Amino acid sequence: MTTILGLAISSDRVSAVLMSRGSEKWSEVRACDGSASRGDVIAQLLNECPRGRWFKRRVIAAIGPSGVQVRRITDLPPSMDRKALDAIVREAVTDPVGPEYLTPAVRS
Repeated sequence: MTTILGLAISSDRVSAVLMSRGSEKWSEVRACDGSASRGDVIAQLLNECPRGRWFKRRVIAAIGPSGVQVRRITDLPPSMDRKALDAIVREAVTDPVGPEYLTPAVRS
């Protein structure tokens, strides 16, 4: 049996729900009021979430628009090498603060 922990991360709160066999087993919502970082709030929720002894748990996170960075890259040649395109996308990230700013591979 797979137990799934869902996280919804927005600018003002983090919500968590633990699902098992199609039913909710646990849920919690925490406000992000500036006294703790979103990372700290997520860590607190993960620590408080009930743990099963024998089952693995998957985590699925949905990050709201305040937590993502989108930037359009224009004027690229249509037949560009995928590795070169990956490098351009990585370099387009502004204000890198840590590993949370790593970019996924480019898909066509």
